[in-house]
Amino acid sequence: MYEEKWGEIVSDWLMENQALKKKLRRNNKNIFEQLQQLGFLGS
Repeated sequence: MYEEKWGEIVSDWLMENQALKKKLRRNNKNIFEQLQQLGFLGS
């Protein structure tokens, strides 16, 4: 579905977030920081 693995990773994280309480969910900043740790170079 995605050309790169990043879209699939984010999609999986968002699906996981739905099962978590609001305070435990990832926010945009956390998602971006976690992607950078995995080697994402985008802005």
